Amino acid sequence: MELVSTCYTATAPADSRRGTAATRRGAAGGAPEAEARLLPEGTHLLALTQPRARRLRLTLTLPTGWRTVSAEDRALLRLLRLLIRQDSLTTCRSDRDRELTLGGMSLHVQTEADRTQFLLTAPAAPLQPAAELLLDVAFLPAMRQEQIDAQVHALRAAAPHAALPPSLGAEDLRAEHRRLFSAEHGLLVASGPGSASAMIHDLTAAVRAVLAAR
Repeated sequence: MELVSTCYTATAPADSRRGTAATRRGAAGGAPEAEARLLPEGTHLLALTQPRARRLRLTLTLPTGWRTVSAEDRALLRLLRLLIRQDSLTTCRSDRDRELTLGGMSLHVQTEADRTQFLLTAPAAPLQPAAELLLDVAFLPAMRQEQIDAQVHALRAAAPHAALPPSLGAEDLRAEHRRLFSAEHGLLVASGPGSASAMIHDLTAAVRAVLAAR
């Protein structure tokens, strides 16, 4: 996250008022090279213009407070991370897999103690569908009951004392996912050849479309 944090604070710190944007223009005062926005949903957006880039790079970082939650929540976080990683690597959602394959996109999920990071590279345009795909993986993972049961069994075998609830249904786990993987305080960064203002517009539309379906 060091690179993301450095870019965010050094190039275009977000305005303290939600729903507003801050920009940084090039030396000649032309088109913005960076623009930041804090959405009412609490998500921070940052767009960085790289005129020579041939592909888009999208990064979503979500805080997951591993050190500050209860033992039961840590067990749920571990389970949810496993499900999200599995969902991002398999064909749990055939439409998503097809879009990744045909769209020439590459998706990776990284987990660390206090954050989960989603990274997507894609062709330079259009941005909004690529951003929606990334956000879909983060906020709308496919949670099938058989998938949940298999991962719960594997977790309990590896950690018999894990503080998991005795039974976990798909709907219950989706509710826990909404609670533990909140869009608030998330950071979504896009870099590519497009204008920073246009990228911010597309990121805003993508966040609102996916969260509305959550």
